[in-house]
Amino acid sequence: MSDDRVTVLIPTLNRTEFVVRALAFYARGGFTGRIILGDSSKAPHAQLVQAAVETHASRLNIHLEPLPKDRYPTMAECVQRMVDLVETPYMVMVPDDDLHMPGSLRAAPDFLDGHPGYVGAMGERLNIKLGRVTPWGPVDWAIMARYADFENPDPVRRLVYYTAHGLSLYYAVMRSDIWRACLTASQTLNLPYFGEEFLPNCLSVIRGRFKILPRLGPIAQTDDSGGIWRRNTSYGLINDPRWPAFREGLMDMLGRELVDAASPDMTLDEARRIIDREIWRNLVLLMPSHFAMTHTPNYTPPVLPDSKEVLRPFPEYQELSAFLETPIAPPVTRAAVEAALAERRAGVAAGADAAALADACAAQAQDAALADQVSEAALWYRMSLAMAPSPVTRMMLGKLLADDGRGSEVQALLAG
Repeated sequence: MSDDRVTVLIPTLNRTEFVVRALAFYARGGFTGRIILGDSSKAPHAQLVQAAVETHASRLNIHLEPLPKDRYPTMAECVQRMVDLVETPYMVMVPDDDLHMPGSLRAAPDFLDGHPGYVGAMGERLNIKLGRVTPWGPVDWAIMARYADFENPDPVRRLVYYTAHGLSLYYAVMRSDIWRACLTASQTLNLPYFGEEFLPNCLSVIRGRFKILPRLGPIAQTDDSGGIWRRNTSYGLINDPRWPAFREGLMDMLGRELVDAASPDMTLDEARRIIDREIWRNLVLLMPSHFAMTHTPNYTPPVLPDSKEVLRPFPEYQELSAFLETPIAPPVTRAAVEAALAERRAGVAAGADAAALADACAAQAQDAALADQVSEAALWYRMSLAMAPSPVTRMMLGKLLADDGRGSEVQALLAG
């Protein structure tokens, strides 16, 4: 089995520690495919991401593509630029806080090579929580997210399964030509969630079947779950002035796809009614939780059963757990520090001595900590220590990590 036919697309924004984790994960797993890292970060993260890429350049085939927000303001535009750079026959989207098991990245292309009627393939998706928004620590909760009916030969049944369950197919290894076409088609209809995710997912399940392989595949960390729904609700989107025209566009585009893929006896009017029904079905899935999050005081999602004990005996899960429990500090270079400070207008000249740079980094860390930006504060403290080791800075970083429950990182800091 070989994974050099696959490109992993990783969009990221100001989350260096997650990028460090992802690159270390794929290097450790011997991934030989291509990685396109689309970085929309500002300093200090942009410089530290560059340093992380340089650290793994000898072991991974990485292309770092800067995607500044002034040129690529939306996720859809970032993704489209990354997809335009793909040269392999297969690709997979993996957000920066998620991972994809290398075994699945090898098995999926082998399956797709032999099954031309399938659009995508992947191992079973595992959702995990570490109990906080951090890349390192023991798994606090885990559950398998079951993708069941995407092998149904009927495109209407595959569509119904997607709209009723909302399990994104971004996580699957997909044929690059088909996924590129789905994303390109969705560019003409741009609305949060429905244009960026719902439409291309619907297009892909109409166009072909998906195989779920009997092994671990994507690992989705849900501590920071929400994505688009941190800024929107489904109710808000259908009250957007653009919604009526957008809905008509959805019914027309997806309806025509359904006519092409389904029975030759299906009319466009019938297909449009099916699409309208499935938009409604998906809204029924989304709205109860969105209403509760918006209008119910102290709302917490229902607790799902924890599968850690069931998974614990399996070697792949053991390896994943061991990896997550062993923190890796982001690489730091003087050039990264100086560039970050210059970009932040910290008042320290690029040629300043190490002590002045270290003090400036520590000041940035304190500002970030006061704003509860723990990961960013930790990065600035680490940069301060890299420039000029200080017992006070080490103590402040240790306290920050301890207060955030990151005991293993405290031990690593003390050992260093």
